[in-house]
Amino acid sequence: AEVRPRPRSKSTAMGNKVSSAEDIRGRVDAAKEGGDSLMALAAQLWHERNTLRAYVASRDCLLIERACRGLGTDDEALIDVVCGRTKDQIAATAAEYHRAWGKTLDDEIKDECGGDYGRFLRLVALQPPQADALLLDKAMDGVGCDKAAVTMIFATRTNDELRAMREAWEAKHDGASLLDRLHEELGGAHRTLVLKLLTEGRKEEEDDVDEDAAKETAKELYKAGVGKLMGTDEEVFFNAFTGLSRAQLNQVAEIYERKRGMSLQKAIKKEFPSASTDLLQSMLETPIQILSRKLSEAFKGIGTDEALLTAVLAARGRAQAREVMTAFNERYGKELVDEVKREVGGNFRRAVTRWLEGEDYTRGAWTATGTPPEELEGDEGALEALVEALQTELANTREYILATDVKTLHKALHGVGTDEEAVVTVLGARNKTQLQDVCKMYHDEHDESLPERLASRLGGDFGRFCRMLVLDEPNAAAVSLHKALEGIGADCSVVMEILAARERESLLAAREAYEGRFEENLLDRLVSELSGTNEMVARALLTEGRGYADGELEDVDAVVEELHAAGQAQIGTDEAVFARIFTMYSVDSLRRINEAYEGAHGRSLQRVVSSEFGGNAKRTLLALLSSSEDLLTAQLSKAMKGSFTNERALTRILAGRDKAKAMQLAARYEEKYGSPLVDRVRRKLGGDLRRIVVGWITTLDPTLGAEELKRAASEGQGEDEEGVDLEDAAAEEEVEVEVAEEEEEAQDQVDEEEQERLRLIAEAEEAERQRKEEEKRLRRAIRAANNAANRQQRRGRGRMDKVKGGKLPLGTVVVGDFDDDAYAAVNRTDGGAEAFANEGAADGMLAVVRREGAGVFAGLVDTTRLLELLGAEPTPQEEPPHNVQLQANAALAAAAAEGGLPALPLQPAAILWAEGRFQAGAYWTVNPDARVYAHRPRPGRFQPEGYLRLHPEAEGEDPVVHFSENFQEEGHLIMINNRVGTLDRRFYRRRHNDRRARRRPGRHFRRREGRPLMRLEGGALTPWQHFVQRGREEGRRVRVVSPRLGVVEGVFDDEHTAVMHGLAGPEEAWGFVVDNGPGTPFAVTDAEPIWVWGADGDGDEDAAESQLVEPEPEPEDEDYDDDEGDDDDDEDDDGGDDDDDDDDED
Repeated sequence: AEVRPRPRSKSTAMGNKVSSAEDIRGRVDAAKEGGDSLMALAAQLWHERNTLRAYVASRDCLLIERACRGLGTDDEALIDVVCGRTKDQIAATAAEYHRAWGKTLDDEIKDECGGDYGRFLRLVALQPPQADALLLDKAMDGVGCDKAAVTMIFATRTNDELRAMREAWEAKHDGASLLDRLHEELGGAHRTLVLKLLTEGRKEEEDDVDEDAAKETAKELYKAGVGKLMGTDEEVFFNAFTGLSRAQLNQVAEIYERKRGMSLQKAIKKEFPSASTDLLQSMLETPIQILSRKLSEAFKGIGTDEALLTAVLAARGRAQAREVMTAFNERYGKELVDEVKREVGGNFRRAVTRWLEGEDYTRGAWTATGTPPEELEGDEGALEALVEALQTELANTREYILATDVKTLHKALHGVGTDEEAVVTVLGARNKTQLQDVCKMYHDEHDESLPERLASRLGGDFGRFCRMLVLDEPNAAAVSLHKALEGIGADCSVVMEILAARERESLLAAREAYEGRFEENLLDRLVSELSGTNEMVARALLTEGRGYADGELEDVDAVVEELHAAGQAQIGTDEAVFARIFTMYSVDSLRRINEAYEGAHGRSLQRVVSSEFGGNAKRTLLALLSSSEDLLTAQLSKAMKGSFTNERALTRILAGRDKAKAMQLAARYEEKYGSPLVDRVRRKLGGDLRRIVVGWITTLDPTLGAEELKRAASEGQGEDEEGVDLEDAAAEEEVEVEVAEEEEEAQDQVDEEEQERLRLIAEAEEAERQRKEEEKRLRRAIRAANNAANRQQRRGRGRMDKVKGGKLPLGTVVVGDFDDDAYAAVNRTDGGAEAFANEGAADGMLAVVRREGAGVFAGLVDTTRLLELLGAEPTPQEEPPHNVQLQANAALAAAAAEGGLPALPLQPAAILWAEGRFQAGAYWTVNPDARVYAHRPRPGRFQPEGYLRLHPEAEGEDPVVHFSENFQEEGHLIMINNRVGTLDRRFYRRRHNDRRARRRPGRHFRRREGRPLMRLEGGALTPWQHFVQRGREEGRRVRVVSPRLGVVEGVFDDEHTAVMHGLAGPEEAWGFVVDNGPGTPFAVTDAEPIWVWGADGDGDEDAAESQLVEPEPEPEDEDYDDDEGDDDDDEDDDGGDDDDDDDDED
């Protein structure tokens, strides 16, 4: 196979730098020169190849599942995956699809796609033996056999391919014999030759020919055929054609034509039937020649033989399909692709052209990397070739994944709605380097900015997290700094977190990104926004960088004494000394200084800072004493404490850093707090934001390769920066402060009035700043709470719209106990009351409650009513959780933790199933067509159409004749006046009082063509009697009365009726209700409320009883006079009756 590196786009291929032949050769040479084992390099690349192949297969499975999900099929995506792969690649995808979804890929395509298009996709997705077996099945399906299809298969397959096809067919048909099936379907010489090819095969291909042997064979063929006086010796032909190679056969044909003046093909046509002729003549051609000829036949005449086109191109694989296409183009002077586009249309055309013109994602490298390195050990040349092919496949695969990511994002962010799931799949599984490549290719191909597109289509915290992910670390830090500095007053804690948690190079890059992005000097902006210690720290970090003097730390004791003199040893504090020392040394050096300080002065630097500083200055210096990981994990913990979650902090810390660093933070968080960060995220976040955060901190991208994965896993392990834990520092803040006494002694040295004035000014400024910060924090908290509540309401209303049950009138509140099983079924999720309270309510899941005596209802929790039932007052908006909806969520979680949910009020609500007693008075109203049963049967005429509905076995017969033959049969149903019942024979004989009607009523009825008046047996039925006898079987709707709900209309439900009465199973429900009479409550589904009362209280027993009153009986019509004349029976009894001679026999 030709192995070609994929042409490079302007973007880097998923972080992979190896693409050109020079790069590949350079890595091989470097391995040799460095003494590295070429075998080890090949083994590493082999492992990466397998990882990437498995990744692409699993991703293809996801794309196929998404394409086939729901109503309709995304044919474009399905074609792109199935027809854009080789047979081997599709086999890997099919195996993964069956493992992941429990359904074969062939079955999925069969269910989703029909016609020639579906058959083409199925053949492409199947391996060649299975595809051939499917073609054979189609050829032998139905009446007769498609001999031409069988001939094409057996003429173009090798012996090994025929054996594999036989095994696949017999495995598919549970061990049935293909030999036996072909023997049944075929006949004559054609059958003999096909079976001979299947069992014995034919001579393998070889180039050498024996001219003398060819002459002898030509002579034998002549004698066995044209030269034979009568008949044909078929065995001679079959032995020659199966026992000689194709080259030898063509030599025989040439000699035969030269000697006999007739081509061998013409001689075969004279001696054999058409099917055998076609197979024998085809055996003189190569498979490619045969298939190209078949393509021409498919396009001949009016219309196109799509089945033949599919069989030729899809069964064997793309490589053979392209060989056939080339042969067709050269043989007929036409372009096959143009012919396909002209002759066929729709998805079938798109699939065929994609199959012919498409290219697999490795660009031919797949087959070149098929030999494992261990099999090539000792063969340096072969190992070098394998390494080069592996590098090329890896580069091309990563480039394909990059292009697929861009395509997926573009599709997800355009059109009606946004596919958030696709956005999460791409952004959550890549690192920032790869996402930068995605952004660049996205811009190159679509001429628009991916971050701007994300901003226009995704909102809220999810949108902010996505936009931060696609920024590199310097730009992410720049955006976070700008956000912290904008508005009135800077968010000092965020600014110092960003500065303190980065090394010098990272800070310089962030500064450069800030100044290029916002066109202002970062240092000047910080100086203008900060003051005191914070300003000094920021200036030092931005200009010198943290730890710039580590190499100069020789005399630790001198530094300790300098700090002591600047703090504890004097009245007041020299902030500049602390700011300078804390920034000029790294965390490791500061730890050494801290240990020395404790030994010299009996106090830790944390206690010193806590007693000497306050506010933001104290937090900044404590942050400098901590390692970056401890600082950030403490911020993560703080962001998710209590009922409020600071999503912006999570975005800044996690999305602002590369995936490897975010995963290191997650590992440090678990080590520090004893629980995984991902579990905390799942509990505190919901929806798309939760999914993308979880993906970002847990998913290792296999496209990185082994070297990058190892580096990502080990990065930072050599840095033993334990630092100082912020929470430990906070715990030590409660120290004995002796500042008051020190300040009292200092009053003698300064002007008391000036000192007091300065203090008041500082206090006022600090109070004003804190007030603004508190207002800003409160506004953010309220906005976040309202957004969360609105999301919950939107999702809940969306799920409510999909509930099939009847909706209760607005304002109706249903109170009931939580139903775990029904909740799981309605929301299609696992878990019960606890899961709903902790996560489901916040995610907009519907609550499902059961109300005794009323039924089961699904709906949204009425938060105001819930708080009333719990005896809780709604909190003001200024107090957490800032929203009544979130307060109700928290109340549910607390109740679940204490032992169970209380009765839940739902509003709005829908009826899943209701229970009540049969309302007889409304039965005829609901079923007006059944009102004929409310009075005695009236005389009427036979209804042929109704009779045929009652007796489908009479279809195609004259219903009058059929009934006349079954006239005397007991229980034989007929329809008169739209009423079903059995014939009143006594009425018939009395009504038609003549000899023939009495002795042979069936013949009498038939001779009068079904026109005599008749009447059904029985009397008037009550509503309950009709429902028992016919209504329930016909699926009629009824109304039931529930004293705790009202009047509901629906269909009898066996399953829930059995649950109501504790029966063994649904099959016992109907018998139980019938045995106990109409007063027995039963369940109805597909329910619609008619009247509703007292749904949230004890109901209305009197109103319920009033609805159960039996209807007044229908007035009886005057009975027909049995002796009244019949206009249709005025024929003379003795006139024209040619059946009288048979009366004695009766």
